[in-house]
Amino acid sequence: MAQRSSNSGSERGLDRLSAKSERVMNDIGEQLRRLEEQVRDSVSRGQEATERLLENAQREIRSQLDGLRREIDGLTRRVRATAAKKAPAKKPAGKKAPAKKPAAKKAPAKKPAAKKAPAKKPAAKKAPAKKPAGKKAPTK
Repeated sequence: MAQRSSNSGSERGLDRLSAKSERVMNDIGEQLRRLEEQVRDSVSRGQEATERLLENAQREIRSQLDGLRREIDGLTRRVRATAAKKAPAKKPAGKKAPAKKPAAKKAPAKKPAAKKAPAKKPAAKKAPAKKPAGKKAPTK
């Protein structure tokens, strides 16, 4: 009987261990499902946030480009207005400009003047004359 009770005790222990392991496995499976759901939710929220960010960036870029177009249009109008003020008034198409008078005849070219004699070279400088060495007056 001791052996039988030992078998039944081991069987009961195995049954309890088996039940516990099943509960642990079920808990792990449930945690895994919740974790997978959280990951899917996080990925979905990340995608939505990315899409919103892209939409905002595109909207801002469009706004900036529209502003630049308006500035360029304004500058173009100013340049045209300034050019129109500075440009000479156009003559009506029916009138012609008066014909130019022929240029006056030029006088014939003058004859070259007679050649001058070459300039004289300056005379060489002379050294100053030396004073004759004379006797010095005796000092008293």
